[in-house]
Amino acid sequence: MGMQKRLRTWVTIVLLGAAPQLQAAAVPSHLSSLASGLYRSLDSEFKQAASDKERGWAILQAQQVLRQYGVHRWAQSEITLPELADSIAALLKIDLSKPNEAEALNHFLLQISEGDTEEALDKLYISLERAPLSDDEQRQLSEQFNKLHSDSFSTMEKSHRLGDSETEPTVDLMWEPFDGDFQVLVKEPGSEYVEPYQARFRADTMPHYDTDKNLFSVDAQPAAQPVIPTLAEDLEYIDREIYGDWQTGEGHRWKIVSPDAAGEKDLPELDDTLSSRAARITALDEEIATLQASKVYQWRNLETDEIVKQEKFRRLKEPWFYEGQVYREENTETEIARLEEERRLLAEQEVPLVQQHDPVGFDNVQQEGATNIDIHVIEAGGCSYSYDQAVITGSSIRARRTLVQQCDIINLPQTVIDQLLASWSPPEWIELEAEIDLAGGELRVEGKKWRMHVTYGSMDYKVGNIHTPYSRTLSLFRPPRKAP
Repeated sequence: MGMQKRLRTWVTIVLLGAAPQLQAAAVPSHLSSLASGLYRSLDSEFKQAASDKERGWAILQAQQVLRQYGVHRWAQSEITLPELADSIAALLKIDLSKPNEAEALNHFLLQISEGDTEEALDKLYISLERAPLSDDEQRQLSEQFNKLHSDSFSTMEKSHRLGDSETEPTVDLMWEPFDGDFQVLVKEPGSEYVEPYQARFRADTMPHYDTDKNLFSVDAQPAAQPVIPTLAEDLEYIDREIYGDWQTGEGHRWKIVSPDAAGEKDLPELDDTLSSRAARITALDEEIATLQASKVYQWRNLETDEIVKQEKFRRLKEPWFYEGQVYREENTETEIARLEEERRLLAEQEVPLVQQHDPVGFDNVQQEGATNIDIHVIEAGGCSYSYDQAVITGSSIRARRTLVQQCDIINLPQTVIDQLLASWSPPEWIELEAEIDLAGGELRVEGKKWRMHVTYGSMDYKVGNIHTPYSRTLSLFRPPRKAP
């Protein structure tokens, strides 16, 4: 009967055109370009789905939803970051005119998506035959690079939703530039005419340096497993099997506790005032980042005192003297100071950082009818903690906590850790998706752990700011069974 429902729905959509024509909203151009590029690279996956009697229907349904939104017709343009090349080259002291150093930089960018920046820096310095960095130099350079990388993408929207989750299929475009991960998630809530399903399309999007154009560009290349369909029976299986013991590759032990075992607890009410305040803080962060990036190259004529400002750097001959980068508008510094003061006052209104920022969409998941769960962790070194709030909806888990223990923070100088715990309430978030491995049929849980960048003085180690959420890959698997 289930297959008949699937087939009947497919014929209705494709042949009769009875499904409502879905209109795409104003999708940010960089997200639409990535989505279009990914869609056009999946011809073989769509052809294979037509012969997959068990799961192919969900992929084909998702393809039709994407076509109804016009994804196949969206413009595919190059996403460029013209100023990033010179900034990274200056920070890492790389000569991009040398092919071996440009290649080393591209390899470095690939490695930071697979591990941490400090490890990637070690490998970069080895490949360039440089003296190794000290621990302090490595930490500082890693932090500077992470901030530079984050700032380069700070004004770009990272997600966009099409559709209404209660009445029609939704399409979520989700991009994590630092990890080089782009996803298109199609969700069908289900009705009397169609079974619920979801299909996740994934691409790799690490920026790469183009030696001919002297700039970084980003495009979407299909991931190793570019299409993952999840059916109604999969969601039922996930709901049964997600709870219990898990572990990470580092040997950290995780326990996900079901709602029944966790006990009856009400989800915290969404505070409209808090939500609007957090939204304003996010808007201020984006506005400040935009202004900080609004610099031009300034030259002064030493004979006439005439000033020329360039959007793109172009060397001028004498008597022109290059004075460096300046803000495009004269009052920019004053405006940045005003916005930063407004942000400071908002942040001081007893709103913890873990609620000021929401990189994992915790509040959105909560609004979609999430259920409270408990998550407990015991790390390989003995540090143990529980998440302050954790929720599950369907195959998605979101959780957040404030770091309060010395063992919660590593790889920073002790005096920096002490300041963070005493005065800054550093936050942590996780987002996990449970999926069934189509090859082995086993449940896997993958996602990201988020924290915030920390800026501190190189001499006195005084913490100056905690800012810009960043993520690292998080994968959970079942611990090996003990021998009887």
